[in-house]
Amino acid sequence: MTARARVEEIDIIKALGILLMVLGHAGTPGTNWIYLFHMAVFVIASGYCFRPKHSETLLKGVLPFIGKRIWQLWVPYAIWQSVFVLLNNWLLKINVYTSNPLLFEYVNGSTLNISVLMPPLTQKQTLNAVKNCLLFSNLTPLGGALWFLQLIFFVSVSYCIVDYLVRKIVPRHSMLVQAALSVGLLIVGSRCKGNEWMLSLGRAASCYFMFFLGCFLRQHAGVVERMNWKVFLPCGIVSLAVLLYCNTLHQSSFVSVYLITNRYPNLLFLAVCSVAGWILLYSAAYFIRKVPGKRFIMWIGKRTRAVMIFHFAAFKLVAARIVSVYHLPAFCMAAHTHLYGDRGSWWMAYTLVGLAVPLLLSFCFSLLLYYPRSAIRQKLSARFRKASAPAP
Repeated sequence: MTARARVEEIDIIKALGILLMVLGHAGTPGTNWIYLFHMAVFVIASGYCFRPKHSETLLKGVLPFIGKRIWQLWVPYAIWQSVFVLLNNWLLKINVYTSNPLLFEYVNGSTLNISVLMPPLTQKQTLNAVKNCLLFSNLTPLGGALWFLQLIFFVSVSYCIVDYLVRKIVPRHSMLVQAALSVGLLIVGSRCKGNEWMLSLGRAASCYFMFFLGCFLRQHAGVVERMNWKVFLPCGIVSLAVLLYCNTLHQSSFVSVYLITNRYPNLLFLAVCSVAGWILLYSAAYFIRKVPGKRFIMWIGKRTRAVMIFHFAAFKLVAARIVSVYHLPAFCMAAHTHLYGDRGSWWMAYTLVGLAVPLLLSFCFSLLLYYPRSAIRQKLSARFRKASAPAP
């Protein structure tokens, strides 16, 4: 298996992960099972993409990596959370948000319903909320999935800095030190509860172990290169069985692993579900990589950030239809994460729209960027040919 093939599998894993995320938010009957591992797999994939060169030197490794993380994670978080804050009062007018407490009477008992009431914001409150967005400390309902960008930013940057220091102090045993540190942070993270900052610290500490696991798997990818379907098929089946069994152990829980609030039964349960989820999706990616439609799946995997940003907004199109079908008050559109997605087959509509709309927006945005750049390149190329042409 070549380096390119491994990258293909990571793109496929990301596509499968984002599909599971949308399914979970849509109220699918398998939501509890999905929540066992789907976000953990994203963290492991991020660690898998980490390169040792990022932590070799300070000026050419660590600082450029931090700058890249700022551009890829902080910038979209700050921009889109701020946009949703600035649109707050307008979203109230069109019932995407609501301040009506009667909403809870309509959505009480719905799976994964975490609806919140959004009051109108004054100019001062808006500016303060935007400031918090810039500080990675504010979540809006439409941008609720962007907490993951905050998580990956802190985890990846922390890992890079720590790895740089460890490789300077004990270069021959850096992975061993990182392994011990990741286990220690997993223990610390499981005990961090309380306010928003403690929760952010706790989930980052808990996920440091998953990020390390991804780095470890990448460094030992040669072992995977020698594996074939005779290994991946039974591994996938066993990991699926493990996850199904883990799901039966916590049927009474709201969700068995809920990383956004750093909530899970115990450390062993989190580790087992994370590893089993990775093996399951990696095994699936091995087989998907061999089918003709893999290019489209990989294309989705490269646009997971767009789905994270826009799928809740896209859900409102389905919610508007449900309001019309069931003759509900208009403010019911504000239900979060979904309105009646767990009734009938509405979760299918949520999933389809939640994927299709963000991907379409991403495609259109790519076209808007591509054609101006293409025109500029053509002009520059023409000028270069003209300048370099020999004089008559």
